[in-house]
Amino acid sequence: VVGRASALLDVHAWRVLGDAQLLTVSGAVLLTFLLWTRLVPAPAALVIAAAALVAFADPRKAHEVVALAVFIPWALATFGRPPRGRLHWLPAGVLGGLVVATYLGFVLWGAAGILVLVWLAWRASDDRRRYLFYLVKVVVVAAVTAGWYLVPYGWTLLREGGQMVSDQFPAPAITSDPFPFLTATPLGALQTIGLLGIIWYRRAVWWATPLLCLVGGAYLYRAVAAARYIVTGHT
Repeated sequence: VVGRASALLDVHAWRVLGDAQLLTVSGAVLLTFLLWTRLVPAPAALVIAAAALVAFADPRKAHEVVALAVFIPWALATFGRPPRGRLHWLPAGVLGGLVVATYLGFVLWGAAGILVLVWLAWRASDDRRRYLFYLVKVVVVAAVTAGWYLVPYGWTLLREGGQMVSDQFPAPAITSDPFPFLTATPLGALQTIGLLGIIWYRRAVWWATPLLCLVGGAYLYRAVAAARYIVTGHT
């Protein structure tokens, strides 16, 4: 899109890229607010939208910023039990597919937590068959939405194979601190308060348990990745 815009406007691509990053990160704030207003009161959604940028707002990773902005409320509204009801399966599937095509990482990191959340929601569901049918429709729509990315990627892996090399040169910011919520920084304090909060509120508000599942799933993924680093020598 940036390349096309550069050609049409006759402006250097690197200049267009800066504007695209600005628009994407700003749009992520708006998306965060709009999606969370469906789940929590508007003042809380506004605070969440601001806190999201405090945690992660690198314009060089604008696609990750917007994917994270959508992924968390999408997971809660799709797989949890929000009081206003779940997202309709069609927009839920489209959003899920767009997240996969934009940045697959958050889906992988949250996969274990989503599975636990689905199991908890299925157990508590009044109509378990209907809930499973809803999930099937969401997955199918998401697969179709992301198919332009997933099909060529999967086909290439099957025909030519793949090799992971990014874990040979991990950034120190990613690997040096496995428990960022324990760091003596304002962001570390915010994360500690958040972690204690979702544990404290898990029986009082509906969104605490889904968030706890996502956090737990992410740290499980991190533990497995750390073990894999050690076993394979990719440290």
